[in-house]
Amino acid sequence: MRLRAPLIALVALVTIAVLVTGGWAASRAQPDARTPLGSATELLAPNTRIASFTDWTKVREEIEPASFAEGANREAFMLRAHEQDLSYRSVLEDEAIDMRRVFGWSPLNIDWEIYGRANDGALLAARMGDNLSAATVEEHLQDAGYTEAAGLWSTTVDNFASRATGQPSTLRNIAILGGDRLILGSDRVGYLEDAVARHRGNARARRRALGPRSTRAARRGGFGRGAEVHRCLRDGEPVRSY
Repeated sequence: MRLRAPLIALVALVTIAVLVTGGWAASRAQPDARTPLGSATELLAPNTRIASFTDWTKVREEIEPASFAEGANREAFMLRAHEQDLSYRSVLEDEAIDMRRVFGWSPLNIDWEIYGRANDGALLAARMGDNLSAATVEEHLQDAGYTEAAGLWSTTVDNFASRATGQPSTLRNIAILGGDRLILGSDRVGYLEDAVARHRGNARARRRALGPRSTRAARRGGFGRGAEVHRCLRDGEPVRSY
C-alpha cells in the first residue's frame, strides 16, 4: 500500500481545527438522511487526527465504465480514476485488483471508503455496494486463512504477509456488520472492538432521537476538533482538502 506523502505531512498541520459537518437529517418520514461522508465520519474515533474519504459510487458515475467483468476493464477503471484525480485520497486504489481476489471486495463494489488514524490506532471502513453480500466477504476471509471469534475475523502477521501482500495493514482484523452493510478493519483488535461498540452506540442514540417527538435536523460526524479531513467526489466535485 502506498500512503501518499501529502497525507502523512498533514499530521504537522492538525493544530488548526477543521470541522466536518456531514451531518444527518431526521424526521418521521425520513429516518436516516445522512450524507455518505456524514455516515462515514461517524465511525471514526473522537481523537482521530487525520482521515481520508472516497465516494466510489460517485467515482463510478463519473467514469461510467461499460463493464467490470474482465480484469483489463477493472484495471482501466482504476487507472482512469487515478488519472482524473478522483481516487487520489484512497488507501485502497493501489491494490484494488488483487484486493477483490483476496477479500471479495474492493473499490469496484463498495459505495465508499474512509480511513482514519489516531495516536492509538487506525480504522478502515467501507459500505458494501448493492451487489456485495456479507456472506461473500466471509467466504473470502475463510479462504484467505482468517478465523472468526466473537464476530471479528483475524489472521496472523505471517499469513497476512503471504496471502494479502501489499494490502493495508488495517485489513488484518475485520468486522462485517451485514445488517448495516459495513466492513470495518483495523491493525489492532482492541481498536476494532471499540469502533464496533461506538457504531452500535451511535445507532442506539439515533433510534432514540428518532422517537415520536424528535425532529432533530443535523448532527456532526463522529470526530471532533483537531482533525484534518480530505475527501474525493462529494456532491460530484473532487475536493482536494478543506
